[in-house]
Amino acid sequence: MIRSLLQSAGYLLLCPFLAAQQPLATAANSNAAQTLPDTPSPNQASPENWNRIGNLARDEEIRVTGASGRPLRCLFAGATSDEMFCISPFTGRELRFNRAEVETVRSNDERHNRNVLIGTLAVVGFGASFALPRQPGDETPKVIAATIFGGVGACTGLILSPIVHFIPGKLIYRRTR
Repeated sequence: MIRSLLQSAGYLLLCPFLAAQQPLATAANSNAAQTLPDTPSPNQASPENWNRIGNLARDEEIRVTGASGRPLRCLFAGATSDEMFCISPFTGRELRFNRAEVETVRSNDERHNRNVLIGTLAVVGFGASFALPRQPGDETPKVIAATIFGGVGACTGLILSPIVHFIPGKLIYRRTR
């Protein structure tokens, strides 16, 4: 009985990893060419787009992506026409971003992502325990197995939440080219 529960829990832990790899494989195999419109519409003017940063509340959590492409989490402190200022939530040190180096600024939705992932995997674990066939001689009530699998799913979601981001956050600024 316990062995079958542990085997099923192992399958449950592998499901998120296998599901995350499928979109990567399909994206790599897609060879559809994009066509450009005859009359492309112009992007938003850069000064107007940058001015949206000034509407942020002080200490609002944001993610700033620079030329390196790696997003940096910080608390918004202020902005001028040429620079943006943030405070690192980890070190408390002030960070300065030159406008020319900033690619995107997004609101930080890590908490929402974490809650979605934990809830989804808990429900998957709970449902999977009811969907699994009973082993001969297994007298464990399905509700107990469902609670165990739901807990394993929730813990897996908690562990994966810093890695997997379903919701990128509201786009506040994107540098126009």
